[in-house]
Amino acid sequence: MIHGLIIIFVIVIVILAIITFLYYPNQIKIHNISLENTGNNMTLVFVSDFEMQSNENVNKVIDKINQIDPDVVLLGGDYEVYEPLKNLKSKNIYGVLGNAEYKINSILGNDPDFSHAKQMTEKMNFKVLRNKNVTIDDVVIVGLDVYADKKNTTKLNSHIPDTDKFIIVLAHTQRNFIPNDTRIDLTLLGHTHGYTEIPFFGKVLLEFLQYLPDSDNLYTTSGVAAPRLQPNEIVVIQLQNIWGIKPSYLE
Repeated sequence: MIHGLIIIFVIVIVILAIITFLYYPNQIKIHNISLENTGNNMTLVFVSDFEMQSNENVNKVIDKINQIDPDVVLLGGDYEVYEPLKNLKSKNIYGVLGNAEYKINSILGNDPDFSHAKQMTEKMNFKVLRNKNVTIDDVVIVGLDVYADKKNTTKLNSHIPDTDKFIIVLAHTQRNFIPNDTRIDLTLLGHTHGYTEIPFFGKVLLEFLQYLPDSDNLYTTSGVAAPRLQPNEIVVIQLQNIWGIKPSYLE
């Protein structure tokens, strides 16, 4: 009896390993966010968390993003796989730091300027927003460094400008800032690797972390990191999408 249970347990573990390490990390899904009446006409792509992935799988994600041909690419942190990112073709590529960058920086001696991360991201041709913002047309993209000041959420939110323009906040995770700030039109997050979407367990995890669930103006991507329980996720944000016209990347 015990011997049989052990065999079943081993079979289940092997199947889960194949699914989480081999099958899903090789698949891609697109999550669409369409926002009307924003006063803008722009396509943005958001992708996050590249840990433990192969260059081959990340290159597939990059190829899909290039096929979409967005006006702006936003990256949510944890760039353990840097090399494929240089193949992104968008002229506007911005990212934030994740906990992986902080861990690497700690190993390298806690450089306050994050020289290693800066060198790598510049080599890959994208800019990191550390509590900075950039305006593209009438869209303000605010990148928050949520690990820079863990005890002062008010300070982090002070980097969100007071403006009538459409504000997108990009952060690795919800910690250390207030994501439902009324000035924010859309918040984009990563870090959870999709575990908050697991039935029952996900809800418990959200409550434990004290995170807000996804809503019309907040989305947490499952990202690209392996192992994973669902395909790699690319988030496509269509501002002022025209009803009845299917974007070319869905054809």
